[in-house]
Amino acid sequence: MGDDHYAPKPASREPAEMTTEEPPAAVKSADRVLDVFELLADAEQGLTHTEIAASLGIPKGSLTKLLKTLVAREYLSFDELRRTHTLGPSVRMLSDRPAHVLRLIDTATPHLLALTLAINESSALNRLNGRSAEVIATATSSHRLVSHLRNGDLAPLYAVSGGKAILADMPQDKLSRYLATTRFEPVTSHTILSPNGVLAELETIRQLGIAYSREEYTPGIIGIGISLDLPPVYPKCSLNFAIPAVRVTESLQDQAIKALKDAKAVIEAQVSSAELFV
Repeated sequence: MGDDHYAPKPASREPAEMTTEEPPAAVKSADRVLDVFELLADAEQGLTHTEIAASLGIPKGSLTKLLKTLVAREYLSFDELRRTHTLGPSVRMLSDRPAHVLRLIDTATPHLLALTLAINESSALNRLNGRSAEVIATATSSHRLVSHLRNGDLAPLYAVSGGKAILADMPQDKLSRYLATTRFEPVTSHTILSPNGVLAELETIRQLGIAYSREEYTPGIIGIGISLDLPPVYPKCSLNFAIPAVRVTESLQDQAIKALKDAKAVIEAQVSSAELFV
């Protein structure tokens, strides 16, 4: 990621039962999703459409649309033979994600040390965190002039090499929403500030398999990043180097790219192997 470091209103006294306003449709839908999850969490054998509707008092027409969406997103599983719904794999993936991230950090840390040892430049493991790339593990160069990458550092996805690598690997629908709703801030004079500019760069990243940030987040720092192809239970992640521009040469870039590709292959293989025994 980071190609370097970045009077309340009084509460109403009116009792809840006095409120006559209907909750907004979006809130009602969210409540229904949570109600379905809580109901099925205590129904290991699953429940039919009729049983869910009767238990929660949801109109069958509304419930049909809701259940179809949750099944399509794999938050629910549907047994065609028994006509029952149970909690699906996406629910488990979300609940298991923090533990998997910790395992990924344990797996990747030795390889970050090897990356930094290979070219003596700072390296990091990053994850998608909302609209940002977050540093979750680092290794620091021994040079006196060094880019300090710190755990917990956040940076805009569009401005850092690790973030761009994540964006380039993002499904098209999520990428379109991100670009349409992101306010592009000029972090430096080199920051890309338009969706079209980001899209053009992402296409190049997909072709090369490597992402760059050329002083777009921190003046004087060049980032070189690569995405990690991990099982769905993991968030989108990437590796990157952060190198002072004065030390960047064509030879050093070639070494950095080779080291990143080698580390990517080993980490992905180790993670996939470990998942077989989880």
